[in-house]
Order: sequence, then C-alpha cells, then structure tokens
Amino acid sequence: MLKSLGFTDRWVELIMDCISTVTYSVQILSMYERASGQKINFDKSAVCFSPNTDPMMKQLIAKMLGVSIVTCHECYLGLPTLAQCSKSRMFNHVREQICQNLCQELSAMIARYWWGKSGRKGIHWLGWRKLCKPKCLRGLGFIHFEAFNKSMVAKQAWRILQNPTSLVAKILKARYFPEDDFMQASLGSSPSMIWKSIMWGREVIEDGLLWRVGNGASIRVLRDRWIPKPFTFKPLMTRGLEQTSMVSDLLTASGSWNLPLLEQHFSLEDRDIISGIALGSVSQLGDSKYWFFSKNKKYFVKTGYRVAVRQCDEDFAVGGSDQMDNMVENTMEMLEVFKSCEERSKLPLVSPQVRWLKPRVNTLLLNCDGAVGREQGGRGLRGCCRDHNGNFICGFASFGPPGLDVLGTELVAVREGLLMMGYMGFTRFTIGLYSQEAVSILKDGLDW
Repeated sequence: MLKSLGFTDRWVELIMDCISTVTYSVQILSMYERASGQKINFDKSAVCFSPNTDPMMKQLIAKMLGVSIVTCHECYLGLPTLAQCSKSRMFNHVREQICQNLCQELSAMIARYWWGKSGRKGIHWLGWRKLCKPKCLRGLGFIHFEAFNKSMVAKQAWRILQNPTSLVAKILKARYFPEDDFMQASLGSSPSMIWKSIMWGREVIEDGLLWRVGNGASIRVLRDRWIPKPFTFKPLMTRGLEQTSMVSDLLTASGSWNLPLLEQHFSLEDRDIISGIALGSVSQLGDSKYWFFSKNKKYFVKTGYRVAVRQCDEDFAVGGSDQMDNMVENTMEMLEVFKSCEERSKLPLVSPQVRWLKPRVNTLLLNCDGAVGREQGGRGLRGCCRDHNGNFICGFASFGPPGLDVLGTELVAVREGLLMMGYMGFTRFTIGLYSQEAVSILKDGLDW
C-alpha cells in the first residue's frame, strides 16, 4: 500500500523495521491477571474474528496478543459463541438436548414402575395427581415434581423479598420494577428466563404471605391480606368501611384495637380473630410481612410445597356437573392442608432429663416460660432470676396478650424477662427456656 502511494523502497523498509521492532502489551489482560490471581496461558489461547474484519487487522491484533487465529466455533461448552438475532434458533440444539416436559417424564417413569408388573405395562387405576396428595388427604404422598420445582423457585423469590439490598435484588429491581415493590412487579417486556421463573415461584409466596400488623399505616383493610385465617386472609364482610380504609383507622390512640369499631364493621368471626392479633409494643413499629404456614414466620420449601401442590393440582379446579361436590371436597382438603401446615400447639420441649443448671460465677440465670390455658384460653407469663448458688434474686408473673399460640406466649415471656433485667440493671445473665422452638428462633435472630 505504501508503494502504491508513491513512497520509495528505502522509506518503506524504514517503516517496516520500526513496526517490527516495537513491542505492544495489552494492559487490560495484565490488570485481569493481577486482580484475579490467574495467569493467561497464551500458548493455549486463540482468537477468532468476524468475517468482516480486515486481514491486516487480524494479523496485527493476533501478534499483539501473542495468540493464533482460528475459525469461529459454533459452540463452546455446549453454548453458542456468537449471538444471533433469533434466540430460538440460537438455542435450538440446547432445547433439543433437554426434555421440555422433564417433570412429567419423571412422574411417568415412577408411575410406570408403580403400576407395572414384571417389566410389563400395568393398568393405572388412579390418577397420578391423586397419588401425589399427602396421606392426610387420602393420597400416598409421592413427590409432585412440578410443585416441588415451584416451591424451590419460590425460595429465590422469598430471598429477594427479605433481602432487597442484595446485589441480585438490586439488579432485578433496576431492570423490572424500578419504582414498584417486588410483590407488585409485573413480567415486563422481553423478560429473561430467570425472571420468568422467579415470577412463577412468586405465586406460592403470594398464597401464604401476610401482613404483620404494627401501626397499620401500610395495610389496606379491604384489599390486603392481614387476617390470619386461610385461605383468603381478608375480612369476610364489612359494613360501612370505605375502600381506602387502613388498619391504622381500627386502632385507638394507645395502639390497641378499637373494639366498638370492630363490632360495628366486621362479622363475629372476623372480629374475634382481629381482636386476638397481639399488638402491645409492636404497634409502635412499622408493618412487616411474614410467611403464615411456618412457626417461625419464614418460608421453607416444605411448607411451600404443600401450597404449590394445591396450585398445580387440576383437581382443585371447580367446574363440570359435579361443581358443588368438588367445591365441598376442595374446601375440606384446604382445611386439612392448613391443619397439617400449622400444628402450632405441638411445640418440641426440652428433654425432661434436663435439670436446672447453675450459671457461672458472677452470672445470673433467667428462666422464662409462657403457658396457654385449655379451658379459659388465658395466657400466663412467668420468670425467675437466680444466682450461681440458686438464690432467688427477682421474678415476675403476669397475664399475656390474648390470641397468641404457645410459641408466641413463650417469646412474650422472654421479652418481659428482658425488661425486668434491664429495669434491675443486670447485664451479665443467661436465659433458660423450655421450648426448643423458641430457643432456635432467638439464636437465629428471627423477626418475630
């Protein structure tokens, strides 16, 4: 090219000598090596270019990097190396290798093994979805793979809801719901496969997510789910309440329930449940959300699976000539699912062989306990503080707030004990409890 432009041979030789004697280095690769601690092996590295790249530019870049030039590979590690306009054509070979109905295929394999005889195909006397129901619902408890997969994906949705400051939550929020809450986010345009899966799993969270009443300023009475009664979690009927009414309008100035107002606007059933929601010092805090079907108010795949089975099971759909029979059967099954998920009164207790242990020297031991009466339904709180010699230091005994289960009453007793120790000015003490469930909640630092 230089000769065609009229340069002399001597000038061209000087230019080529200058270019051939200069060494180039790519700073970004050396920065990567220092940051990651991994050194690039240029002997095993190669570079490929698009067909439109100039041949001289290819040679120049390859010489700068110190690697060889190869043709573009169609796939690397099973994935296409070049992005195409059509994503469906680009990932056709990937989709062909993975069964589209993997969950259905796994269920079919188990069903053939269950009904088969000596390797031969047997008669399927009962639908597979009915066999996947829990044993308490007259099923055999086989794994419903679609529901299990959905409950696993719902765990990711729960993490985004509980950790909005995490990197993943921030990225998804900036892309799909920059101005909305995660529970109000929509699928959006051109969503990724990850976001589609998370939105699919969010359906499980929506069925068991409830508002925990604090000051009630964020909870809408008629539209939000805040009454602990499955599966609607909303008031059965209201008389004279406006659509914009908030739960804070149902509280008094002292932060307790306005019982005359509840009697005026709500049914008897809803009034008893609402008045049983404990407030106390919680009314001074903001409202929060929790998972209803777990004792510690956190989502677990085990409890989410039961909700996912109900969502995925087509037997719960009401229709056809047996509409009323299906409705009654579905209602009874929902009630059994709730009872099996709840079991709030059956708390594991510490082994009866455990006796009172002395604390360390110059350390106090605070034993707290809460009890629920069987007949009157009253709640009792008690606590006792002793030193390392077993001498009584101080104690308390009082009634607990109504509407709490055994676990909630136990935790309220701990709160009262901490208030007593703070009032007495004690800072070095150990807490002793009878409920392992309450111990695990306090150790994990759960918001209860």
